[in-house]
Amino acid sequence: MTSQMVIHYCPPCGLRPTAVNLAVAVEAATGVTSEIRPGGWGTFRIEYAGNVLFDRWKTRGLLGRIGFGRLPTAEELVALVKQQGTVGVT
Repeated sequence: MTSQMVIHYCPPCGLRPTAVNLAVAVEAATGVTSEIRPGGWGTFRIEYAGNVLFDRWKTRGLLGRIGFGRLPTAEELVALVKQQGTVGVT
């Protein structure tokens, strides 16, 4: 897998450490590197291989925008990245 993952996080919400920890865990488990970008208020979105793997705004709506809602664990994100990497493989 050579695609890069992009993690958008909310600076005022203090989500940069979470984004960094997830990026480190994914790289250790899969070799996929990550770019970490600041986003708008309440943002926590993860994109990989042209797909959105997680978007707190979509999964939690207004509550996600104001800082409520569970974020993916490292194990869940690694599984999602591995699943994306096997799509189309025969």
